[in-house]
Amino acid sequence: MNQLISLLVENKPGALMRVAGVLTARGYNIESLTVAEVDRGKHRSRITIVVAISFSSWRRVSSSSCCRFQSWR
Repeated sequence: MNQLISLLVENKPGALMRVAGVLTARGYNIESLTVAEVDRGKHRSRITIVVAISFSSWRRVSSSSCCRFQSWR
């Protein structure tokens, strides 16, 4: 099942690599990925990912990975 994941991240070098790395390290396939700056003043970007993962698996990934990258929900 595909899940749509939307993250608001600090716009710094390596942010996309960390987010994608969390998913690929666990063997999940990223179907689609989009990144766009949403707040130039606060240096934030939105990463939107479609990934082939069950909702329960995503909950485990997101709860165990919250310290790897700073995100605003």
